[in-house]
Amino acid sequence: SASASASSSSPSVELAPGDALSGEMSTADAAAVLVEALRRPESVNATFSAAPRSSSSPPPAAAAGLDDEWLKLVGPEIYRRPLEAVTPHEAASWLREFARQLLRPGQGLPTPVTVADLPDGVLLRFVTTGYGYDSYEKEEARGAEDKWAE
Repeated sequence: SASASASSSSPSVELAPGDALSGEMSTADAAAVLVEALRRPESVNATFSAAPRSSSSPPPAAAAGLDDEWLKLVGPEIYRRPLEAVTPHEAASWLREFARQLLRPGQGLPTPVTVADLPDGVLLRFVTTGYGYDSYEKEEARGAEDKWAE
């Protein structure tokens, strides 16, 4: 059970989307997470779990505090490792493999993408599909009567 307080300067908890974490938390840590959940926009309509920080989790930067934990709820993370733990070559190799996975059937993104290897990494080029929205100026120029379908 974690006994340290979940303050912004020294977090002792970690957050994850969904029901991914488990563990015994102190009352102080649970209360701190609940207070933060009530005041943070990241928690609106979010399902998340909280648990004591595991020994295998990299410690967050002290300045980030719980902000970094709440950031995980905003959207999917592609990769998270301390920069000093990975060499530039390892990062480039991982990015190439990740990009190639986007080309596999059922593994891609909603927007079509092309992948090109570069000497020091990879280039992801998002392909336009011809669908989308006009700029605000074009929408306004068309006039209000043309904006709505009947």
